[in-house]
Amino acid sequence: MRMFLFPAYVCLAAARANSPKVFEILKKMGVEVEEAYWGGTVDSIPTDKPSLVRASSLMSCKESELAQHCGPLRHFVYYDDRYLDINGNYIGADLEQRLTSFIEVNRQAAELSPQDVVEFLVSNPDMPTVDRGLHIQRQANLMLKLWDKYVLGDRKRPNTHEFGNEYPAVKSRPQSHNKESASVAEQAGFDPEGFNRLTAALKEDGLAIKNLEIDVDSQQTLALAYKHKLRRGLVANLRELQNSSHDTAASFQFIEPFIAHRASPPFGAIHEAMKSRHRVYSTSSGVKLLYQAMLPILLKEAAKVGYPVPTN
Repeated sequence: MRMFLFPAYVCLAAARANSPKVFEILKKMGVEVEEAYWGGTVDSIPTDKPSLVRASSLMSCKESELAQHCGPLRHFVYYDDRYLDINGNYIGADLEQRLTSFIEVNRQAAELSPQDVVEFLVSNPDMPTVDRGLHIQRQANLMLKLWDKYVLGDRKRPNTHEFGNEYPAVKSRPQSHNKESASVAEQAGFDPEGFNRLTAALKEDGLAIKNLEIDVDSQQTLALAYKHKLRRGLVANLRELQNSSHDTAASFQFIEPFIAHRASPPFGAIHEAMKSRHRVYSTSSGVKLLYQAMLPILLKEAAKVGYPVPTN
C-alpha cells in the first residue's frame, strides 16, 4: 500500500520513528508500505486508489482542508501516531481500530496491478535532486524483490571465479572528502571516483559477457553468476543511498522548526543540509547505473509470468 510523505526529505525511517504505533499496526496486518510523495497541497494527492497520507507541519493546506479532500478519496491521513478525522482534528485514542478498519476495507483496492508495477519500474520523472534520489531508491527496493522472485528464484550463487569481484559502491561519505587535496566536487559531497570505478566495472563485465557469448536470459552458470553479482552491487549501492537519505532527513529535520517559526537556521546547518543533498544525488547515480543494467533482464523474466511489456 502506498504511503504519501511530505516534505521530500522525509523517508519511511523518519516516518516510522515518529509514528511507531502506525507502523506496528501495519506490520501486524502484513501490509507492505510503498514509499511515495505528495507536494503539501491537496491538489498534489493522487486520486486513483486509497492510500496512507502522512500530514506535515509544513504542508500548505489546513488540516480541515486535507480531511475534507481525503475523506471522499478513502485516504487514511495520520501524523505522529494520530489519525486525522473528518473535522480536521488529530485523534489518537482509537488509532488501531480506525487503521485496522481502513486496511481491511481498502487492502485489495490499494494493491498495485502488474501494469502499475511495470509503469513504475520504467518511470523516469523530471524531479528535484532529492526527489530523484528517493524515486530511484523506491525503484531499487522493488527491483530487488522482483529480481529474487523472477530472475534468481531459488538458484544459489554458483561456485565460479567468473564475475567474482564485487562492484564498487558510490560512497555517501568517501574518505577523500576530508583530504586537503579533495576536489571541489568531493568537498561538496560527491564521489566522482566511485562513480567512475562503477561505470568502468559494468562496462568491463558487459564486454566479458559479449566475448564469452553468454545469453544473459539463460540460466547457465556464468549468466547466473553475473545476475548474482548485479544484485550484490545494487544492495551495496542502495545502502549508501539510504545512508545519504538519512543524513538529509536528519539535517532538514533540524532545520524544520526554524522554518516553521519563520526564523533563520544556523548557516552551518544549512551548509550540511545542502551537502547531504549532493550526497543523495551522488549515491543515487550509483544505484541508477546498476538498476539500468538489471531492468531489461527483469522485464523479460516478468513478461514470462504475465507482466505487460513496456511500450517505450
